[in-house]
Amino acid sequence: MELNVKAISLAAGITAGIVSVICTAAFALAPEQAVSVGSLLMHGVAVQARPLTAVNAVAGIVLAIAFGIIVGAVFAGLNNKLLKK
Repeated sequence: MELNVKAISLAAGITAGIVSVICTAAFALAPEQAVSVGSLLMHGVAVQARPLTAVNAVAGIVLAIAFGIIVGAVFAGLNNKLLKK
């Protein structure tokens, strides 16, 4: 079954945006714990807290959406290409 690349891309972008909003809210409410969890998710990479400004928050959310769209497009495109083999 071929996937609709546009639909998958948008769904992945929206999902990434929602996750980013939740992460931003968690960081705003409990920065130390959010950094600790972030470090665990990044496999021990030293994550440092940066000041949470409105510009940083919006930039992070927009970037997450863009990456989600790209990943969704690559995923759906590869799926469709592999199905044809």
